[in-house]
Amino acid sequence: MGVAWTYDSSNVLFTSIKGSQFEHKSFLETILTKDAIVYVEELNFFRNASTVRSLLLRTGYVAYSSSRQPIFVKTKIPRKHLFAKDKNEVFMLVSSFAPIKNNDESDAIALLLYAINKQLSEVNIKRWV
Repeated sequence: MGVAWTYDSSNVLFTSIKGSQFEHKSFLETILTKDAIVYVEELNFFRNASTVRSLLLRTGYVAYSSSRQPIFVKTKIPRKHLFAKDKNEVFMLVSSFAPIKNNDESDAIALLLYAINKQLSEVNIKRWV
């Protein structure tokens, strides 16, 4: 799961986290403030019922455990915000500004930039260690 966050709208931190939904929630608890607004990318594809069910349960658990009212955003909206056509173009754009490793990280950064209404050139992006 890719995660991106900011405390001041000009410095963006990001990382990838692995593990169960409980580990994801635990990580988010270390970075979120009490008044944090949580944005979550909606599931926009259908592989098979088992995969979709698993992803929906995991995403719902993490989102609603982290915020009383998480905001779910359609996948295409952050892409349009960055003037990108698809997931690969988002990756290429973001990778020119940040040392990202995968599409999850670039999608998380794109979603955050949409949420704070900024472009890549308007923020400093650093990997969280």
